[in-house]
Amino acid sequence: MKLIKGITFYLQEDEARALSELSQKELRDPRAQAYLIVRQELFRLGYLKEQKVYSPCPYCGTEQADMIGCPAIDCPGKSQNA
Repeated sequence: MKLIKGITFYLQEDEARALSELSQKELRDPRAQAYLIVRQELFRLGYLKEQKVYSPCPYCGTEQADMIGCPAIDCPGKSQNA
């Protein structure tokens, strides 16, 4: 599977605020939260088969399962989610 390095999309102010609130509640970076939402919807619609995907942490590059949380103790992203 080829990893796409990034996709840019734009959100309305209320959508950005909602994403920020949800990502804070789930203790995730907003980019990781958006990734998870898209992935879950693609799975729900039948475009993806269930599989674990390991992706790099957006802050330190450490591999993490489904971008649920970086396992690196010294990750700079942990201080932003605390």
